[in-house]
Amino acid sequence: MSKRAIIIGGVGIAAMAAMFLFLLEPAPQTVLRKAQRKLASEKTMRLDVDAALALPPQDLGGAIVPSATSVDIVMRVDVDRTDPLKQASVSLFDFTQGTGGSERKLTGETRRKDGRHYLKLEDTGDLEEDVASRLKGKWVASERSFVEFIAPPDERSLAERPLDAAGLAVLAQAFANVDIFTVTGKKPVEKLGGAKARRYVVEVNMESVSALLLKLRETRTGTPITSEDVLAVTADIVRWGKPVGEVWIDKRTGKFLKIGLISAVDAGESLGAVGGTVVFSRYGEPVVVDAPAAEDIEKALGPIFSKRLSLAGDRGTTASETTTAAPETPPAPGAAVQQADSDGDGFSDGQENFYGSDAWNPDTDGDGWSDGLEFEKGMNPIGPGTLFGFGL
Repeated sequence: MSKRAIIIGGVGIAAMAAMFLFLLEPAPQTVLRKAQRKLASEKTMRLDVDAALALPPQDLGGAIVPSATSVDIVMRVDVDRTDPLKQASVSLFDFTQGTGGSERKLTGETRRKDGRHYLKLEDTGDLEEDVASRLKGKWVASERSFVEFIAPPDERSLAERPLDAAGLAVLAQAFANVDIFTVTGKKPVEKLGGAKARRYVVEVNMESVSALLLKLRETRTGTPITSEDVLAVTADIVRWGKPVGEVWIDKRTGKFLKIGLISAVDAGESLGAVGGTVVFSRYGEPVVVDAPAAEDIEKALGPIFSKRLSLAGDRGTTASETTTAAPETPPAPGAAVQQADSDGDGFSDGQENFYGSDAWNPDTDGDGWSDGLEFEKGMNPIGPGTLFGFGL
């Protein structure tokens, strides 16, 4: 065989091999869907989160950080979902808030084990001194998630039932059966953390996100989704724009290695931006969570305790404008899920029970401000000061 024939034959074989490999390469959308299903069924993992939020201080998230012009979040979270009803986790967090050229930080650790939540703050930023002195450097605990302190449930949430194992399974199945991402481009294979990763340019399907939120609501309430539910969720979703970014998926395991997204946010008269990166690792490795010796947060804070972290605004309205007289005392206090307002203070009986105020008294702490008005303004309806003076 001549040298020319050998060369031509080699080129032909190489071309055929390249075509064969091309045909074997799975469709990007299929790769993403499989990775999403693997994520839904994964029991243990680590998440490294680095996110940033830049918004006008009076807008989105204003109830939590009303004076912030930006919030940077760095978290490392080890998650164990082996027991769906008693999920375990360890989270190290670092929040930095920008406020007119200065920065405030809040750092610490949270743990979750056997349905109990633990918190230790290392850097308390500008928390009120009486609060900071009681929390800094020590473990406190609660039966409820500390997220609820930042964003307390509304009346509807109070009436919703907690997710059981069956409900969690339904949501996991729903997550596995929708396409959260749509592939809009493909980039060369990249090595990430020692693994070869397929890399795709994507945009988030906000319709799928909306559908999952609605499924969560349906599962929690036990009632079918209404057109009003769809409109409400859609209105919230639209504000977040359409996040775009990239995903990295391990070629060997088919699991997510990294997701990076950014989106413009509709902030009324102006636009903000939110973006972040999540790195996934330690799939299948055991998560060790030690329950520390901790003091109940309600006991640790004593009379300044409340069930919400917030920064209060000025009361702005006089007590005489909103305080109403209490009607005749009902035969029994409102239950935690009750929507009635027995004392007519603008604070439902369910909320009164949740926050510890008196469902029969429109001004529980007797300071001249109705419980409903104090809550609206971020003040503590059962004592002096803010609901928790959280100065992030």
